[in-house]
Amino acid sequence: MYHTLADMRRAEEVLGFKAKTALREGVKRLVDYYKHWRDVVKVLVKAGFQPVRQKGSHLILVKNEYIVPVPKHKEIKRGLLLEIIAEPAMTKEQFIKLLNEL
Repeated sequence: MYHTLADMRRAEEVLGFKAKTALREGVKRLVDYYKHWRDVVKVLVKAGFQPVRQKGSHLILVKNEYIVPVPKHKEIKRGLLLEIIAEPAMTKEQFIKLLNEL
C-alpha cells in the first residue's frame, strides 16, 4: 500500500489512541488470520461438510452425524488440528490430500 488517506491524529488527540502496529503489518496479519482457519473450513466443505452456524469464535460444520467446530484463530495449532481432523473420522493423509487440491 503506497498511499492512504487515513489520518489518526484526531484519534490520538481525543482518545489518546496510538497505533501499535503499522498499517502494512496489520493488513498482513489480517490476511494471515483469514488464511489459516479458512483453509481448514475449505477442506471440510470439500469433504462434504456444511457450515450451519457460528457460535462465538467458532464456525460449526455438520455432515451426517458429525459436528465439527472450527475455531477462527489466527493459527490452529497442531494438536487442535489433529482433533478437528479426527472428529469426522478423517485421516491426516485424506486431509492433506484435500488441502493440496485447494
